[in-house]
Amino acid sequence: MARFSTAILAVFLAASAHADAPAGLRTRYGYDLSSLSGRIASSWAALSYDRANRELFMVDRSQGIVHVFTDLGIETYSFGDESDIGTIIGAVPLESGELLVLTSVGSTWALWRCNFRGEPLAKIEIKGLPEGFAKDFAPNALQRAAGRTFLADKGGMKVLVTDDAGATVATYELRDLLQFDKRHRDDAMSGFNVDRDGSLLITVSPMFQAFVVSPKGEVRRFGTHGSVPGRFNIVGGIATDEKGNYLVTDLLRAVVMVFDREFEFLGEFGYRGDDPDNLLGPLDLVAANGKIFVAQSGNRGVKVFRYE
Repeated sequence: MARFSTAILAVFLAASAHADAPAGLRTRYGYDLSSLSGRIASSWAALSYDRANRELFMVDRSQGIVHVFTDLGIETYSFGDESDIGTIIGAVPLESGELLVLTSVGSTWALWRCNFRGEPLAKIEIKGLPEGFAKDFAPNALQRAAGRTFLADKGGMKVLVTDDAGATVATYELRDLLQFDKRHRDDAMSGFNVDRDGSLLITVSPMFQAFVVSPKGEVRRFGTHGSVPGRFNIVGGIATDEKGNYLVTDLLRAVVMVFDREFEFLGEFGYRGDDPDNLLGPLDLVAANGKIFVAQSGNRGVKVFRYE
């Protein structure tokens, strides 16, 4: 009887936790990103989206390969496996139809302008970078928004913004800007993204928080530690959708949480499991055209959800 009562209590508590989530969010599993041979395996890939051509770019950083998919999730081509410009760690589309590609060779990094097939056209020389900022700057994330290029050193908590010619537009020393105290001076970004207006979107797992930094350096933050819907356990990636809602992944709870522009919790979906609509260690994500693309761990690839 004691075991039965304990089981009933556990079910009741779980149901109560899920009942706390608002009912306004509707999602359904769509598909996995695939080739004609089947689902493409990857772990914690970097994602970017070309809104003009409705194409998704997935960078498998373990192999330095960029996979390009149609809006229906079918691979059209890939590049990087025979690259002579270094290991590709980031790729984003330009408004011109060309690509920006971030590469690394040993401890050095470079930014390249490439054609739509990933063939290098020119190396972009970074100009005007402050000497103090440049020291130990090693970007490992690349984003594009508002006609600007954003390079983030997630471990160093630094972000560089350049124009198309490589001239420095802005630099952010985030440990100072976010006013980290001594307990968090060594913390790193878990997730990095950029909103359409050029605001930085950042998560820091040990702080259980997400940050929105405007182009003027104004900081807003949200997030509360916990294991119930709407709270952060091991916070991961962050993005915005077309309406300006914030989407945040939690690696441990294996969910995608959705918050409105005032950081009010709207709902969540995913959860750990093996069913098509479940997730495993979700990290990077992109929202576009009523879809959410979510990169997972464990070679589970990228899942696509339709949502309202």
